[in-house]
Amino acid sequence: MAAQAPSSNTSTTQMSQQISTKETYNVSAQVDTKTVLSCYIHQIKSLVMLNWEILLRDTVPCIIAYRKDTNETKETNCSGEGINWESRADWDHELRINPVTIANDGDYKCEFVTPEGNFERLYHLSVVVPPLVNLSNEGDESAVCKAAAGKPAARIMWVPEGVCVTSNETHDNRTVTVTSSCSWKSFNGSRATCFISHLTGNSNLSIERQTPGPSTVIFPVVSFFILGCVLNSGVCFFFCKTKDSRGSEPTDN
Repeated sequence: MAAQAPSSNTSTTQMSQQISTKETYNVSAQVDTKTVLSCYIHQIKSLVMLNWEILLRDTVPCIIAYRKDTNETKETNCSGEGINWESRADWDHELRINPVTIANDGDYKCEFVTPEGNFERLYHLSVVVPPLVNLSNEGDESAVCKAAAGKPAARIMWVPEGVCVTSNETHDNRTVTVTSSCSWKSFNGSRATCFISHLTGNSNLSIERQTPGPSTVIFPVVSFFILGCVLNSGVCFFFCKTKDSRGSEPTDN
């Protein structure tokens, strides 16, 4: 609903005294939380009408309006749940979104119409989603760290640094899955850690690398030792048996 223009009988002096202000804010809200958008914080002497215009992705604008002289509220093209007045339209004019969903990404414009002028406040609301993080081994020398379905995309770093490849996959709901595969060929340590950085908070995961331990090194040595003993015993038995056989042969008289 558009703001009302001055009437044709308004004097030039009155029109010059009218005020028109616009304010724009970039704000963010985490999914599954509650957020409140205020319409105007300055003192308004006489409110005539107030409109909230909500423009979301791939939807027609939703209008939530309040008219003071009749104390009426009206909604147009507003089918989404969770968006309403915070308390009462004639009290604080704040808009409540509860709970916040990814679909609430968009622009929220509040317009005050008063005899003194029109006041407009625009919010660019960005919904943020914490990623689901996971770390797994990929063989003896590699690991994979994943930050799934986050918004915006998370950042992944490794300690110790290795040979790493990172890829991003953007989903239909604008969340992003970040996958980082890292390998270490000359790292002698036993633990690798991936650090996930995101607007909703940072986290880290560690994993024990499957490096050869003492048991895996000793086993083949012991095996070869036992095998050598068996072979030596067999050779010794063969030669000793042959010698005994030759020594027991009858002599010709």
